[in-house]
Amino acid sequence: MNIHVHKQLSKLPSIFIKNAGIVTAGNASGICDGATAIIISNEGALKKYNLKPLARLVGYHKQLSDIDLFDINEAFAPQFLVCQKVLILPNEKRNLNGGAIALGHPCAASGARITANRVYELRCRQGKYAI
Repeated sequence: MNIHVHKQLSKLPSIFIKNAGIVTAGNASGICDGATAIIISNEGALKKYNLKPLARLVGYHKQLSDIDLFDINEAFAPQFLVCQKVLILPNEKRNLNGGAIALGHPCAASGARITANRVYELRCRQGKYAI
């Protein structure tokens, strides 16, 4: 990191806890516009309308080693670092294309954005499961 940028970032004020917090505008996601739609269906509707799903929701009975990709919804860098440390997720499997800090935080659409990103990333990598 450029030393001048580092100095500028270190001078930014805390957002939440005045003079004591570590979250600043420099390590937080930007709020951005976004719109999304996800259709969740059952097998009957897929057959009735001749639709092919992009992915399937599987909710349980998976081992950590079964998971190909992880996405932590990080709005703030310190929060992601804590999750990374506590969960001990492999670097090559987590937030591969960045998260909200890199892509933006579309209010009320973050979950759908994350889900769509994981679906397409699984397809690109020929993976099977993502969280």
